[in-house]
Amino acid sequence: GNLRLVVERPDLYSVSINGNYIEKEDGEWWLDRSFGVFQIKKFVKAGENIVSLIADPMSVYCELEPVYLLGDFNVMALSQGWLIGNGEEMETGSWKEQDYPFYSGVMDYTASVVLENRGMTKIVLPDWSGTVAAVYVNGKKVGQIFSSPGELRIDKFVKRGDNDISVSVFGSLKNVLGPHHNVKSIGIVTPWSFKYAPEIQPSGLEYDLFDYGLMDPFQIVVSK
Repeated sequence: GNLRLVVERPDLYSVSINGNYIEKEDGEWWLDRSFGVFQIKKFVKAGENIVSLIADPMSVYCELEPVYLLGDFNVMALSQGWLIGNGEEMETGSWKEQDYPFYSGVMDYTASVVLENRGMTKIVLPDWSGTVAAVYVNGKKVGQIFSSPGELRIDKFVKRGDNDISVSVFGSLKNVLGPHHNVKSIGIVTPWSFKYAPEIQPSGLEYDLFDYGLMDPFQIVVSK
């Protein structure tokens, strides 16, 4: 698919993949304007791929950050690190358990609901995890859920008969940017959080990752 490579401050390096020199896309960036984007889909292959960054001359500004991959794929935990695979259709449940542990965006969950009577109507999220959940009724955003109890009144927006109801669960950048190792205080991140790392890359199952997703289907509750 549309596989892309992201390098912070790419102008400091000569970047290649599998021996092929690549140039960043003009005007394209990710998260921050200093994160350059490279199209690499025609240079990758099944199996091992080598990304090389060469600084010549070396500069004090070459504080190498992780190199990121963007695209339509999932990642499966190995005994050491990760394996990139083809993206699969998502279902209700943990993103991490469905091999999307680093995904930081939005997942949409949609259902068609038939209402025979109108009354006090609310949407209930029995079990979910994310930074916020946006609620849409018949294509219109009607509110958001971000704390307990996970519910929102929607009776002003529903109608008798068919209703299309959607919940968009938002993740966060924690799983993308880390820290992924030696986490001692959840929610507190400083430069020291990245100072120490395992001598050998551990299994993907040992990475510190938040568990996002709509774990159970949302419910529509109508009362008189």
